[in-house]
Amino acid sequence: MSPTAQLGPLRAEGTQMGVPYRSAPLNGGVADLHVDLYLPEGPRDPAPLLVWFHAGAFCVGTTKRPQHRALGRRMASAGMALAVPSYRLSTPEDDLSAPVRDALPGLLAMCPPGFRLELAGSWALAALEDSVAALRWLDERRETLGLTGRFVVGGSSAGAINAMNLVHTAPHLGLETPDIGGVLCYSGAYAYPGIYRPGAVPVVALHHPADPKIDIASMRALAARDPKVKLTETSADEHGGFAKTASEPPRKVFGRILG
Repeated sequence: MSPTAQLGPLRAEGTQMGVPYRSAPLNGGVADLHVDLYLPEGPRDPAPLLVWFHAGAFCVGTTKRPQHRALGRRMASAGMALAVPSYRLSTPEDDLSAPVRDALPGLLAMCPPGFRLELAGSWALAALEDSVAALRWLDERRETLGLTGRFVVGGSSAGAINAMNLVHTAPHLGLETPDIGGVLCYSGAYAYPGIYRPGAVPVVALHHPADPKIDIASMRALAARDPKVKLTETSADEHGGFAKTASEPPRKVFGRILG
């Protein structure tokens, strides 16, 4: 019996939490990874999908944040779908696949001065491997889940870095993903400018200009070289937050994500 069958059949509607999508090596054992699904209720047309990755510097974090549930409810009510996959945390280099492990030194050599290496090393690349698997899993179940169109990927902080890696680092490593339609990058960055592909997809970015956790310099550099990167700088935005101003109503905050 497959892991999914143990939870019952997948449905094309409603909220489905903790659906297994992959098992991967971690610290001498195996990490069982899952995805939380928020789908529109009732009869409907196929829904566009946003795949959102949680924050936590690739060492902590969870899919079960209140912001994820709020975003999922709003997207489902608007006829859209949200998937929030888990990924391995604090993954050592030995648990990467061999091709990715071999590429790690060259990737780290590309990091701009001052870039936090824990956001570019094995922790980040393991999250990328898992996220590629999550996108493939979702793509293979489009009909079952009632999905359509190219997936949009996004996240905040480390989740945003992961979304950028799916577009720009995965091809460099030979990791094939379904077509990606765009990136939502909240307090994110990109570690490997030498393999960045200008014009690959639209990127909507939001960042505090003095963010103490992830320097805005990376996103400013990308916005300067790629007209498809739309960077909004706002001092009202908390690290990893969704709002442009402290008083911005939730309808506007989530409406910007929904497009």
